[in-house]
Amino acid sequence: SNPKKKNRLNLQFVNLQELRERTKLMLKKLLSLNFLRLSLFERAETLAIYVQYPIADLECAQALGAICKKKYKIKYLNHNTLTKKALRKIDCLIFPGGLGDSDNFDHLLKDKKKIVEDYVLNGGKYLGICMGGYLAGKYYFNILKNVDAVQYIKRKKAELRYEHETVTQIKWKGKAYKMFFYDGCALIGDESSFKTIARYKNGDPMAIIQGNVGVIGCHPESPKYWYEGTPFEKYWHEGADHELLLDFIQDLLDN
Repeated sequence: SNPKKKNRLNLQFVNLQELRERTKLMLKKLLSLNFLRLSLFERAETLAIYVQYPIADLECAQALGAICKKKYKIKYLNHNTLTKKALRKIDCLIFPGGLGDSDNFDHLLKDKKKIVEDYVLNGGKYLGICMGGYLAGKYYFNILKNVDAVQYIKRKKAELRYEHETVTQIKWKGKAYKMFFYDGCALIGDESSFKTIARYKNGDPMAIIQGNVGVIGCHPESPKYWYEGTPFEKYWHEGADHELLLDFIQDLLDN
């Protein structure tokens, strides 16, 4: 017999066995990855974004939805569909920015106050951005404790004094950013009663989480076209603020 031929056959057999083992391992990893993806999809939380002109603006709601759909299931609710039953399958109710005055609450949303209060009391998460942040305060849904949402432009040492679109300096988890601002709220009260995620330039809390409630005074959901043709166009965040928003939402859901 030819020893060289035997060695080649043995080598081919070993290589074939090794190939089979590698293929099995690769299939196992792929199956595991697909199972993980499926599990994550099945576990994905459902966010409901409220829309009602002018107090919950469609443009702000759509900007939020475009970002959040990357990670969560999204539903939109309006005045007719914001019911106790509808909220049973919602992990987080989001009130976006709006137009006009938060005092519109009395004739637009007062009849929904008990529904939102009970939802939060029973473990549901509430996220308010800009106008939605004001609505969490004591004169509206009243779901913040020992803290209230007040106009930042009227705060002592606030660098902004006018109700207009701009960007403002903030610190988010200690890191400096310039974030879109349009007459947003500062969260003033007992700072030991909530977790501060971001602060305005004057030191006032800008984004907080308190129990089941999260509030952001600025607009981290701001899309590119909000910056285009403005004096602050160069401060477009390239999507970085969107990632901050997604992190905030996950922190709120996990809290």
